[in-house]
Amino acid sequence: MTNGRRPGSDLPAAYVDPWRLLGQDLRAVLASLRLRLWELWRRNRGGELWRPAPWPEALAPLFWPLALALLLLGLGAGWIAVGASPGPERVPPPAVAGDSAPVGTEDRAPAAAANPSRESPPAEEAPVAPPPEPPPPDPLQEALGPPGVSSLLTAARAEPGRSLLVLTAAPTYAALPPSPRRERAEGWWRRGQELGYERLELRDGRGRLLARSAVVGGGLVLYEPPSAAAGGDPA
Repeated sequence: MTNGRRPGSDLPAAYVDPWRLLGQDLRAVLASLRLRLWELWRRNRGGELWRPAPWPEALAPLFWPLALALLLLGLGAGWIAVGASPGPERVPPPAVAGDSAPVGTEDRAPAAAANPSRESPPAEEAPVAPPPEPPPPDPLQEALGPPGVSSLLTAARAEPGRSLLVLTAAPTYAALPPSPRRERAEGWWRRGQELGYERLELRDGRGRLLARSAVVGGGLVLYEPPSAAAGGDPA
C-alpha cells in the first residue's frame, strides 16, 4: 500500500514554487488588462463610449484621449507646484531672560563701569528758544496815519457808543515843538472824523489830557504837556 506520497519524495503532493505561480497570475492579469484596453480602444473608435452631448459625433474618438491627457497634465503641474513651494520659515527662538551674554561683553562691562566718563554719550545741547515775536500792530492805530506818525501813539481805543476816539501819546510826542504837536493832533482828529468818530481825546501815558475836540463850536483844543515836576491834569 502507498501512503499518498509521491514516489521518491517526502511531500504528500507535488511541490510548486509560489513565485512561479505569482508570475503566472501576473501574466494572466496583464493579458486580461490588455484585452480590456483593446476593447475600450475599439469601443472608443466606434463612438460607443459615453461623451458629453455637445461633443460632435465626428470627433467622438478624440474625447477620452484628450480628457486623459488633460488629467495627466494637471497632475504633473500640481506635483511641480508642491515641490517648488518653499518650506515653513524658521523663526529664531525668543531670547530668555538670564541667558549668558555674548562672548567678550563680560570683559568690557567692568571696564565701562570703572570709567563711565570714557564711553558716556555727549550731553545734548539745550534747545535754543526762538526769539519772541513782536505783538501784532493795532489796526486802529495803523489807520490813524503812516508809520512815522502812528509811532507817536502807544494805544488807541474807540468808544463807538459815545462816538469817541481816545488816543494815548508816546513820550516823544511831548518832546516835539508846539507847531509839530498841533499838526500831529489835528491830523489825528481829522483822521478820526473820517473813520466816523466825532470826538477826540489825546492823553499821555499817565492819563493826563493833551488835546480834545471842542465841546462848543468846532476845532481842537490843545494843552501844553505837563512837565515832569508838575502834577495833576492840565486845566
